[in-house]
Amino acid sequence: MKSKILAILVLLTSLTACSDFLEPDSISTFDTEYVFSNVDDTRRGVNAIYVQFGVDGFRSRLSNNMTGNTDIERQSGWTSSGDRYQIWDLNALASNGDLRKFWNAAYTAIRDANIAIDGILNSAALNSTDVVTSRKMYHMLGEAYTLRAFWYSMLTYYFGDVPNVRDAPKAGNDFFLPKEDRNAILAQVIQDMIDIEEQMMWADETQFGIEAVNREYTLALIARIALQRGGYYLTPDLNMERESDYQNYYQIAKDYTQKLMTLKDRPLPSDFRQVFLNQCKFISPLNEEVLFEVPFAIGNGDVGWNIGITVQGGATATHDYGSGNNYMSIPPSFYFSYDNADVRRDVTCALYRVNTNFEEEFIQNTTNIAQGKWSRYFLEKGPGASSAKGTGINWPMLRYADVLLMFAEAENELNGPTAAAQEAMKRVRRRAFDEALW
Repeated sequence: MKSKILAILVLLTSLTACSDFLEPDSISTFDTEYVFSNVDDTRRGVNAIYVQFGVDGFRSRLSNNMTGNTDIERQSGWTSSGDRYQIWDLNALASNGDLRKFWNAAYTAIRDANIAIDGILNSAALNSTDVVTSRKMYHMLGEAYTLRAFWYSMLTYYFGDVPNVRDAPKAGNDFFLPKEDRNAILAQVIQDMIDIEEQMMWADETQFGIEAVNREYTLALIARIALQRGGYYLTPDLNMERESDYQNYYQIAKDYTQKLMTLKDRPLPSDFRQVFLNQCKFISPLNEEVLFEVPFAIGNGDVGWNIGITVQGGATATHDYGSGNNYMSIPPSFYFSYDNADVRRDVTCALYRVNTNFEEEFIQNTTNIAQGKWSRYFLEKGPGASSAKGTGINWPMLRYADVLLMFAEAENELNGPTAAAQEAMKRVRRRAFDEALW
């Protein structure tokens, strides 16, 4: 079932009155005291934070395009001077539009998170005598803290020291804040989530399941950002450093992955392909692999357009699945780094494309291996012959396999290659091979 979070605000902003007696007050005219006075309107206020996942700065830029230039992707067009090529070449100009789109999306989401945090903290409903009301309000407060933490994690990852905006916009605020130390920002957002996570709800207790932030995602994000805070980073003078207190953050990563593994452990699905096929089939199972996935509405999202198995569409196509490209192809060296018996290889690396006759054909260019986990080809119904973007395929943000591997990394750093660290890693590796090969 597709979540409606990203669609709700679009609908709200599109409604207009058509007569004098049909002129309801716009939610945008209400002050925050009213908006956050009850659960339903607070839900709308928190939903506003999610809207930035649906803009170009995230859906095609931050989520996949900007993650290129690693050892497992290559890109065509290196002679281009376009924005994305500047980023992949680690040589972005000050005028780079893609970075601006990401920056604007991040600070817009942070602004909306600050508004929600301020509104909920000052709401009588937060500590209502009605247990259900209070619990939902605390959970939504946790969503706001967690989403703000995600965006600051990304800002500090790409830009280092950035302005640290933690107050809702109000008259008299200083809107020209200086840059603040990245490590101070990360420490703050980690503590924000630590303070709230026990008052949040699990995905199977919420309305939107894994299509919205939940307690398991918050626990996992605490660990992920703790590893970011405890890891090495590039200073402005181009030195790689990490803080002397780095082991404290490895301990946090261990504690909070272990907490999730203790409170809400789940077996990894044995079918690795199905984990990603679920997004293409609009299936969002609870208590399985994916902890949180961005809930792209039908008509939004670029998964299956700029990442995934190529589908050749257009006016001459005999199918109605439209066109999908693959901006970040995989080199043969990565394909051959897999063991031949590793079932993950042929899920991750697709050696075929889909032509205009809706037939699979072997790729001719060996340096153009596709990201095989997603494709519009896997949709149950074609979105139209001329379609391209807007597949509605969700984007997974964190998986339980990440939790196991983060635990193994933190435990190994703190205590060496212990049996606990080895077992966590083995849990991830076992589904890669037939049981006879374990």
